[in-house]
Amino acid sequence: MEQEEKLKTATTAMTSDFKVQIFGDAEKTTDTVVARDAVENIINDWNAMSKKAANLTIKQYGPPNEATQSRLIW
Repeated sequence: MEQEEKLKTATTAMTSDFKVQIFGDAEKTTDTVVARDAVENIINDWNAMSKKAANLTIKQYGPPNEATQSRLIW
């Protein structure tokens, strides 16, 4: 089942990329970002792996554009 899920995810990503390249059908970006201290307060209660993933993503892409108690969005 894991292989099937990976294939579905890859297919969805490739289809999305194709639409963007052919039709320019991309999501609008936003200039807003969430303050680092607000992000820290949110991820403080997350488990270690989720916290690590969040911090690595922030390191690579900068602060998220949106944040909820359960997710960060770039």
